[in-house]
Amino acid sequence: MMLPMPPSPLWEINIALILIGICICLGLWTPIMAGLEAIGELLMTVTDPGHYESHLLLTILGISLAMLGPGAWSIDALIFGRKRITV
Repeated sequence: MMLPMPPSPLWEINIALILIGICICLGLWTPIMAGLEAIGELLMTVTDPGHYESHLLLTILGISLAMLGPGAWSIDALIFGRKRITV
């Protein structure tokens, strides 16, 4: 049984964004994955001008998550230790 092709011509980017979203939810390589997510959503903003608002919002969220980093319960915190910034 063959699965039908998605209607979007950029289905590869959609699949990659789903996998990146799973890594972000788990907290695995958070700054790298959030940066890739921001790049992918920015590419979707340029190629899909009809729905640019949601893609632009997700681009900004990806950039902010890349700057903030992972949380206390993430896989990154378990592997590399929790980093605290004192201001």
